[in-house]
Amino acid sequence: MTKYLWLVTQNEITAWNTYHSAVVVAPSEYEARCVLPTSKALSIGPDWCCPAFVSARYLGIAEPGLESVICVSTTSKGESQCS
Repeated sequence: MTKYLWLVTQNEITAWNTYHSAVVVAPSEYEARCVLPTSKALSIGPDWCCPAFVSARYLGIAEPGLESVICVSTTSKGESQCS
């Protein structure tokens, strides 16, 4: 199955030390919107919002072997964490 790179962003939860955006690997836009920036699983909590409020932008085809979250950005001083 082909997987794609997506830029997912949310503007619902904007407190310090919450996730703003991430680059994720997923087979569809819907599945990309369901990825929590720290794992593969859907998890709605104090750092990320409901998938209905997440935007997903197609970036391209993922290389074989890439999985889950590639890079995240938080509202804390514009820091990001990339793998």
